[in-house]
Amino acid sequence: LLCNLALKFGEGDDDDDDDDDDDDMMMMMMMMMMMMMMMMMMMMMMMMMMMMMMMMMMMMMMMMMMMMMI
Repeated sequence: LLCNLALKFGEGDDDDDDDDDDDDMMMMMMMMMMMMMMMMMMMMMMMMMMMMMMMMMMMMMMMMMMMMMI
């Protein structure tokens, strides 16, 4: 669909065709950047969750140790 639209709109001069191609490339780049950002965010979230879990585990271990001591 996108290709067809580009072809329809790019029926003017050759320069217009080139411009359309550039625009398509830009769109692709933007999409790639967005995907990368989303992936990074997901990774960060996962890391945060892991850190939280680790902290919770440490706290639990500490509590257990304290209980044992008492």
